[in-house]
Amino acid sequence: MVPDAGVLHEHLLQAVNAVVERCWGAADPDTVGHALFETLAADDLLSARAVAHVTEAYLPDTAELVLRYLTSYDAAGERPADDPVTIWLYETLGALANDLAAAYAATARSSYESPSLTGPVHDLPEVFPEEPRTVRRPKRPRPDREPGAAARRRAERAERALHAAHETLEALDWTRIDEENARLLKSLKAGDRRKVLWVRTRGIIVIGRNNSAFDAVDRIRDVQGVGVFAGSLQLIGKPKLLSARRQAVLTDIPLEDAEELSPLLAAHRIDVSLTGTSRWVG
Repeated sequence: MVPDAGVLHEHLLQAVNAVVERCWGAADPDTVGHALFETLAADDLLSARAVAHVTEAYLPDTAELVLRYLTSYDAAGERPADDPVTIWLYETLGALANDLAAAYAATARSSYESPSLTGPVHDLPEVFPEEPRTVRRPKRPRPDREPGAAARRRAERAERALHAAHETLEALDWTRIDEENARLLKSLKAGDRRKVLWVRTRGIIVIGRNNSAFDAVDRIRDVQGVGVFAGSLQLIGKPKLLSARRQAVLTDIPLEDAEELSPLLAAHRIDVSLTGTSRWVG
């Protein structure tokens, strides 16, 4: 049975999807070209001897489009329906499917027996009365110059970053953070200074670089809207006579957060005052 263009198009789409999954995140021309060649060669319909020359003719342009597809989107996810690279890739695979179908049909009409059964390949122009149409190199995608396009892309990137930051916070063990804070605060002496991270949206403070959550929270503090602020905590004196409470100063944390943050340290018998950045502290 001679495969039609629809069947061949489906095989091509599946092959390209496999290449995209295989090369995602590590796309370079050699890797993509090699992966595409291997994937097409593994499909019997796309690599049959009677049509192999058609597939090979499209291979460079198809590999270039797959590479452009992989490198033209900054994160995994759903691409816009009108994405030009996706459209050109889909249409190129459609053209290849049509030419493969024509080659199959020409072979079926011919009395020529496949060289895979009878011996070496010979030049037999009469086998293919219909020459596959010339493959045109697709034009390079034009940048989206519609008003607000750049702003929309920035907003989409910011939204993805904020979503990832919230997922990071959700995954943290806040009970463990509090326990590690308590151990560190208990061991602090007058003059000791430690880095802190204040998570306004969670009402949590992470004290000291040795806290197991410090690095994870520090990586997301520059994400707009996540509400993480970096500062430093320093004990400024010994407990007063007949008092177990200690005094500390907290720098670089927004002053408007004092009412919410102070009780967290008061629970550890530390009275804290917030101040702006000062080179004299510590």
